[in-house]
Amino acid sequence: MTKEDPKALEAIAASKKVVTAEYERPFKSHLRMEPINATVRVQDDRVDVWSLAQDQSTAILLVADQLGVDAKNVHAHKMFLGGADGTGVTRQAAELSKRLMLSVKVF
Repeated sequence: MTKEDPKALEAIAASKKVVTAEYERPFKSHLRMEPINATVRVQDDRVDVWSLAQDQSTAILLVADQLGVDAKNVHAHKMFLGGADGTGVTRQAAELSKRLMLSVKVF
């Protein structure tokens, strides 16, 4: 219901007491709090990803595409920070981990 809704206007008009308020909030920049980074560990049958991608499915699909593996073998670990777009470093970490067969963290 909005204040332009005729039913809302009727309800307001029929009310014994109407309370009004104005809310203001200064502009706040939507900046990430953490440095962009990703860690990937490629193993023969499993890929583990710690990434700042905004959701786990993005990280899973991104890494599966980069490495040419089945997405069901890619496991994304939940990051409880920020939620920046770390897709570029996630691809880089995946490729390096595949080539080196080591856990790799890219900043």
